[in-house]
Amino acid sequence: MDKIEKQEIVNLLVIYKFALNSGNAKLAQSLFTKNSVFMPSEGVTVFGIEEIYNVHKGFFSKGKLDIEIYIEEVEVDNEMAFAVTSSENSSLENDLIFSNDYRELIVFEKENGAWRIARFMYNKSKHNHLETSRFRKTLKNSGVTPRYEAI
Repeated sequence: MDKIEKQEIVNLLVIYKFALNSGNAKLAQSLFTKNSVFMPSEGVTVFGIEEIYNVHKGFFSKGKLDIEIYIEEVEVDNEMAFAVTSSENSSLENDLIFSNDYRELIVFEKENGAWRIARFMYNKSKHNHLETSRFRKTLKNSGVTPRYEAI
């Protein structure tokens, strides 16, 4: 069961990546719980599903995003789970390309039987990835680029 639950979370992250890269704020919003909290490093903390929509719409209004997500860890405990990820984000704004590296901590909850993002916090990083074998995972065919290969 744990393996299935982890795969559901990976699938949710694949859909989130698609929502970000396609600029779809409604799809991104649908992946969060009703009482979700979004904590960006460069902005104010956002509470609730309507504000989740607004913050994503704001991201997309600045320009096109191109995001790669790397999953380093997924842990599941009953109706709660978390993922540690990193990402590389390029955005095109006014004919200029901006690139950033981030680290994310994402908390998931089951809502109406489906995993949703309950808390999302990130900060800027320069590939300060955990290098223990516990985090080396191959996520082939998931749509999310694995940072670590299986050893």
